[in-house]
Amino acid sequence: MSNHTVGSILCCYVNRTNLPQVGWLANLPSWQFERLILPGESILFTTDAEARLELHAVTTKTALHVEQIPCQLLSIGEDIVNQLLAYVS
Repeated sequence: MSNHTVGSILCCYVNRTNLPQVGWLANLPSWQFERLILPGESILFTTDAEARLELHAVTTKTALHVEQIPCQLLSIGEDIVNQLLAYVS
């Protein structure tokens, strides 16, 4: 994944389903980002403000398309990051 750059945002996604999901950035061909997200697991990532997180549910037979979420909706602010850092320190 690219380093944090101007116009990039910090995002958080939580898999609230009972199935593993594969997520990747759908509309940024120059970025390499693909993650397996287990049920109940959360991921933090930085990306371009125009990106979309595409999610596919994983079953034993196939991967099912779930949804695309604009990363702007997953964006978390600096105040949340500071609270998280204070909690884990």
